[in-house]
Amino acid sequence: MAIRDTWAIAANGGRAKIVRNLGSESGERIDAFKTEHTKAGDLMTDRAGRTFSTVGKSRSALEPHSDPVRNNERLFAEQLTDYLLKHFTDKQFGSLVVTGAPRTLGDLRAAFPTRLTDSIIVEADKDYTQLSDHELPGKIQALVKQATT
Repeated sequence: MAIRDTWAIAANGGRAKIVRNLGSESGERIDAFKTEHTKAGDLMTDRAGRTFSTVGKSRSALEPHSDPVRNNERLFAEQLTDYLLKHFTDKQFGSLVVTGAPRTLGDLRAAFPTRLTDSIIVEADKDYTQLSDHELPGKIQALVKQATT
């Protein structure tokens, strides 16, 4: 299987490394794709709001309706999907290798349209974002080799 028109993604909740031209004789190019890292404390107040009960004069704390950090991770997956879809539509790659933290893989699966999902040749729940740019292509090529044998 020729992998020269393959791109690979190593992603977690807030950053991704994209290996372009995996296995190419001219060499791979690695792009970084990341979002601002924010903590829940930066996005929320330090105390829950309070409200009066509908019956009586007691008050109770309000729980937040959503986790803002988790929402940012989903938004990151959507932004990464838009980036990939643009390049896939421009025919810059034909197949895709996706690796990432398990929760990130779930977010990407939910965000990927069918044509992008159909281009995936290997998917692995491994977070390779910590690998150096020198090590990453070799690890991904080993995954592809293992999956195709």
